[in-house]
Amino acid sequence: AVTLLEPTRQSVLMLREETLSLGQEEMSLPEEPAEIAEVVRAMEQAWSAGDTVAFAGQFAEDADLVNIYGMRLRGRQAIAGLYEMLFRSVFRSSRLECAVAGVRRLCDSVAVAHVRMTAHIPLGAMAGDHESMCSIVVQRRGTRWWIVALHNTLVSDGAERPMTM
Repeated sequence: AVTLLEPTRQSVLMLREETLSLGQEEMSLPEEPAEIAEVVRAMEQAWSAGDTVAFAGQFAEDADLVNIYGMRLRGRQAIAGLYEMLFRSVFRSSRLECAVAGVRRLCDSVAVAHVRMTAHIPLGAMAGDHESMCSIVVQRRGTRWWIVALHNTLVSDGAERPMTM
């Protein structure tokens, strides 16, 4: 068995600016392209307003979303349906803060963005601040960028724990 340590908050912060490359050349792209950052900002604003239509409206019709619990949603309608319920209950009056940590173009019309997210949840069983790192794949379709895949991972409290693989 190989034993690894989960990254600490400090190591995550140190590594977030670095990109590991496995023999692939990275294509040049400004660090935070305005159009992609705008999609993230629109998602952040929609969440904070509890606006399901605007939130789901950042996703392509055939988008995939995996939340921090591993639940996979397929399609804008499924995303809208779940978040309509969440914005009325668990995430009621919550606020989302996003910071784009990096963007890498995969081809002319596709890029991946890594976004640090903090959900400020004021009420209920999830009350508190919850940090996550989100991988967002965006695709230019027509004149705008759409989220085609989003995978959100809860950031641990920073404690080092052995992990066996």
